[in-house]
Amino acid sequence: MLKGRKGIDIKNVVFSIYCGFALFAIALLNSCAMTEEMRRIQAVEAEKARKAEGQSSNLSGEQIFIRTCNTCHVGGRKGMGPALTEVNEHFPTDERLKAFIRQGVGMMPPQPPEVLNDRELNSLVIYLRELGPRVKEELADEERKAAERAKKRAEEAEAKKKARKARRR
Repeated sequence: MLKGRKGIDIKNVVFSIYCGFALFAIALLNSCAMTEEMRRIQAVEAEKARKAEGQSSNLSGEQIFIRTCNTCHVGGRKGMGPALTEVNEHFPTDERLKAFIRQGVGMMPPQPPEVLNDRELNSLVIYLRELGPRVKEELADEERKAAERAKKRAEEAEAKKKARKARRR
């Protein structure tokens, strides 16, 4: 055994120093690998964000409705899907309405963030909140006008009937 001046085993000291440097080198290489992995993850995330932004166009709520919803909910009325007159009652909070739109149900397709970004979803929810009551009012007006037309036709028919009776006499 090699002994130093104070009786220290030199081989053990050298071996300890060597092991220390080896551990330091391994840690340094590992941190480089972690840094590289972090860069790769960030690049993948940036690419996903770029694709998502490229697929979205930040349209207004009305434009999104026409593009996405109007096929089944024509003008907010009953079509292949139900009328949207009760949207505020069925979905009292924006979060519930957003979750419903994101998930979809039955024939209604889901609208994930890749299709409809958060900004567009917010615009659509605002538009739907305004559309429901407006459509409800329009339908009530149409029913009132239809009832008035029916009443007028009935009155006209009654007047014609009376006129025929008067001509027969």
